Amino acid sequence: MDTTTQEIIKQLQKQLMDITIKLQAVCTNLNKLASEDEEESYRQFLAMQKNNKSSIKADAIVCLECGRVCRMLTRRHLATHNLNPDTYRLKWGIRPNAPLMCNDLIQSRKKKMHDLRLWERSRQARKKTD
Repeated sequence: MDTTTQEIIKQLQKQLMDITIKLQAVCTNLNKLASEDEEESYRQFLAMQKNNKSSIKADAIVCLECGRVCRMLTRRHLATHNLNPDTYRLKWGIRPNAPLMCNDLIQSRKKKMHDLRLWERSRQARKKTD
């Protein structure tokens, strides 16, 4: 090989080494950013969990999207935020089977269902048909 070819090869090797060093630096910075993002998202998740517990109260529930206070978050209200109950629960980290209503309303509905005693009515209806 002549000297010009050898010089070109040396220059290319130097450029490749520079590119490799720069790529390693970029990868290191990306890894740092990713770990910071994970920590930040975890902090946000913990704050969100804290807000979720305080959003359901005895006499009201607060919509975490708009801050509206009501007794029950209906499908219709959640549709104004382009959400359904399942996606709302998923977005805000609420248990999948948790009711989206205040505790007083849950208790009053339980009491009403207990007072209706539908299980006894169905037994009576079955006896009449026999």
